Amino acid sequence: MALRILRPDSFRVMPWKNGGGTTTELLILPEGATVAGGFDLRLSRAQVASSGPFSPFPGCDRTLLLLQGEGLRVALEDRDGLALERPFEPVVFSGDVPASGHLAAGPCEDFNVITRRRARTHHLEVLRGPGPFQSGTGRSLNAWFVAQGILQGAEAGSLLLAGPGSTEALQGSPEGLYLRIEVDPA
Repeated sequence: MALRILRPDSFRVMPWKNGGGTTTELLILPEGATVAGGFDLRLSRAQVASSGPFSPFPGCDRTLLLLQGEGLRVALEDRDGLALERPFEPVVFSGDVPASGHLAAGPCEDFNVITRRRARTHHLEVLRGPGPFQSGTGRSLNAWFVAQGILQGAEAGSLLLAGPGSTEALQGSPEGLYLRIEVDPA
């Protein structure tokens, strides 16, 4: 797969799995899968307007980070909660565990990565500046969410996909802020 840019006008807006809000789905694999079942990878953004329960995702691992807003506390049934107090600091938790989100002080926006444990693993890192950045590694699919600036022609809000074996050098803008999600087979 060569580099591919997915722009915001191609993303799908839909209700949360639990009906408590809406999310913007950036990518779901395999293509044609749905959040109700059959997916191995899902990348999304959500506007969180009120506190409430998270949708359950049994058999999945999740990474969540705050994009903007005053913060969100994630209460987990099986352990101490997780705090998203500052933007761009990811937290990881299991979709098996009942969880709820509690807003700190008003609405916020988050970024969510979910992988089905039997099929894929993921790692999210935050990168800043112009780069250059290596587009991919080994057998991984690499998705780059452009949070700020431009990356290899992809503007803020877009997703840049680099397939397995991709080694192209990606050039960003000086003010660039990017989320790199590396996805491997389980």
